This record gives sequence, structure tokens and C-alpha cells, in this order.
Amino acid sequence: MAWQAVYRSSDGVLVSVGDVVADPLPAGLATLNMAGPPADTVMWDAATRAFIPRPAKTTVDRVQEIRDDPTLGAVWSRLTASQQTALRNRLVSLLGPYRYRASSGSVNLG
Repeated sequence: MAWQAVYRSSDGVLVSVGDVVADPLPAGLATLNMAGPPADTVMWDAATRAFIPRPAKTTVDRVQEIRDDPTLGAVWSRLTASQQTALRNRLVSLLGPYRYRASSGSVNLG
């Protein structure tokens, strides 16, 4: 069954995706025919008016952020190797599922 992406002709913003489209299509809208629904690995690009590969998610390690912080890094560097390991392990434990964040996400935990 054929699918269609409906987008605004003026700026390419995606309005809808589906296998049933209004006929006639309202003014100012256009369609892109597709073989099926878009995969989770693609996203709509308004500039090209097409689905493009979704960029890979990049994450940031909050423990490494703490070590790289100028103020906290200065304190970290004064610790012995065993103290650094113990502190790192404790931070990993405290942060739990919040250890990693999306690179575009907020630094704040709350």
C-alpha cells in the first residue's frame, strides 16, 4: 500500500504521513509518494522535502564532564590514583541512569 508524506509547499514543513490523504489536497500542501511508512532511522528534512538518515545519537559522560571542569578538575588532580578511582566509582553509582546525557541535552539533572 502506498504511503504519502504531506508537507507545506511554501516551506517544506511536514504536516502528516499516512496511507490515506485528502482528495483534493488543501491549497498550499504537496505530497511525496513513499513505498511504506518512514523508518525510525530517518527524519524529515524540510529543506530537501525528503526523508534523510537520522544522525547518530551522541552522549556525554557526566563523570568525564566533572573531571574536565576547570574547578573540579583541579581538585580531582590533587587526589591519589586510588582516591580518583574511588570518587569515580561513587559518582557512577550516584548518577546511575543519569550518568550519560544527550550531547544536545541540558547539563542539569532536574
